Amino acid sequence: MRGVPLLRTALLQVGLLIAAPALCADAPPAAAAEAPVTFRIAAGPLPAALQQWAQRSGRVLLFDRSELAGLRTAGVQGAQTADAALAHLLYDQPVDVRRTATGSYVLRRQRRPPAVAPPPAASLPPVKPAAAPQVELAPCMSPAAGCRARRCSPPCRCR
Repeated sequence: MRGVPLLRTALLQVGLLIAAPALCADAPPAAAAEAPVTFRIAAGPLPAALQQWAQRSGRVLLFDRSELAGLRTAGVQGAQTADAALAHLLYDQPVDVRRTATGSYVLRRQRRPPAVAPPPAASLPPVKPAAAPQVELAPCMSPAAGCRARRCSPPCRCR
């Protein structure tokens, strides 16, 4: 299992190395990159929204779809810069964004240490207070017979 994250990282790095020469040739000028673009990306799964953002902005965006699976975005609407739209899509998401020198973006899900689970709550049924135990009184022996019972019946006069 340890090899899977390393394999993903290696594949991502190889993809960047292969794509880097093409990205350098197609890098937009800085002034064109800041022009507002009209985005109409609905709320929904983050990977699909990121693909729409990349198509609309014309920027290269590298991410692992399975790594971002399960994340949702509120979407983005209106005319804004590509950077601002991406920030809206990623708002409050556990995603790290890195911009390369060529202007492309690499997204990775943040790795958090596993949370320490609280100890399981005892699932015992509630304890009802027990009723006072019934005390059985000893039959009274006559004082002449040497009654030594701790408790005698109420009619006893041995004590």
